Amino acid sequence: MELVNALFVAAIAVVSGGVAWWLHRSRLAAMRRALQDAQDSRLDLAATAAALHRRLAEADQALSRLPEQQGHQAQGNDAQERRAALERALAAAAPAPDSWEDTHPVTVPGFMPTQPAEFDEPPLPRR
Repeated sequence: MELVNALFVAAIAVVSGGVAWWLHRSRLAAMRRALQDAQDSRLDLAATAAALHRRLAEADQALSRLPEQQGHQAQGNDAQERRAALERALAAAAPAPDSWEDTHPVTVPGFMPTQPAEFDEPPLPRR
């Protein structure tokens, strides 16, 4: 009887070990597939970015050959023109007051923080 029990325990140990090994191998295979997919997608993304960079360079060259673009480039940088227009608009605006007291917190000694207003009327009933 002990021999049967020992064989039964050994069989269960072998089967459970085989199942654990099979699960471990399947997890490793899934991890390898996921890693390969990630690597492939990274390489695809790099190739797509390189192709887009080439297309942008070609488009930039094509635009630089257009006559109206050449005149625009000779005029100057668009950002510089915008900054100059903004500075002209700000210079024409009214000068700012020396002090914006209504926007600064009061620093008077004994100042209490703002409290909610007390209403003489009772609050409206909740619906």
